Amino acid sequence: MFIPFAGPIIGLAILFNTGIALGAIASVQGYPVFIALISELLLPVFWLEFIAYSMAIAASLWLARRLLQRRWLELRNTAIQIGMCAAILILSAVIEAWLISIGI
Repeated sequence: MFIPFAGPIIGLAILFNTGIALGAIASVQGYPVFIALISELLLPVFWLEFIAYSMAIAASLWLARRLLQRRWLELRNTAIQIGMCAAILILSAVIEAWLISIGI
């Protein structure tokens, strides 16, 4: 999602496909999609991933703007943001694995 110009489009496609998959899983398991969405909103994994994806899409837009202005020093800030997003997603994966292991 950090790719300038294409990152937001890729991010929106990923979010759309995630929603489709969540709806399909809910339908197969026999409960309303609305309940699946609400249950996802209650988990910290959702919010951590939301923060990371939002940061990545915003950084992509900002980087695209800075590249159009020929300000190459923004690449350093983008590298730092990529590291921050990776750390957030790793934390999210650890929490998700722990939630799965305890049966939530």
